[in-house]
Amino acid sequence: IVQVDDFYLGGESKGGKRGRGTEQVPVVAGVSLKKGKPQYLFMDVVSDVGKRSVLDVLTKRIETGVILETDGWPTYASCAEELGAQSHLVTTSKDEKKNETFQWLDKAISNFKKFIDGTYHGRQTDDQLYMEEYTYRYNRRGFGHQLAERLLRACVAANLNNSMYSLKVGT
Repeated sequence: IVQVDDFYLGGESKGGKRGRGTEQVPVVAGVSLKKGKPQYLFMDVVSDVGKRSVLDVLTKRIETGVILETDGWPTYASCAEELGAQSHLVTTSKDEKKNETFQWLDKAISNFKKFIDGTYHGRQTDDQLYMEEYTYRYNRRGFGHQLAERLLRACVAANLNNSMYSLKVGT
């Protein structure tokens, strides 16, 4: 199951619209679930939440044959069809179990916004890079002691590639 929703960056709008009518930066986010627990997260800045923009993100980030779970926004239904999703589950904001259904995605989005405020003090200069950093950390949160080993392997592999390259150049 992959849950997908959109949210907006840009702080409080005084007197402006909220949600999909706002002038703030739109973002498409998704989290994959396995046995009800979050596995991997993605977030991408988009120009708008229209079909073309959302479909570009979902095509890049989601495999075909997944179960897509979204709110009632029509764009997601048409994207699910084009993606070849196994099925498309819809939970609208009026549904009593909405908060329970999207708890992991909502929590990831909320924590990302706190990450921006805490780490970058609310400055928004490169939203996509901030999202990449956050999702990198999120997607590796369960690695624990494996992180150091993975880093060492990457360093050794990079060193081997560089030494092979220098041998080729010198011959």
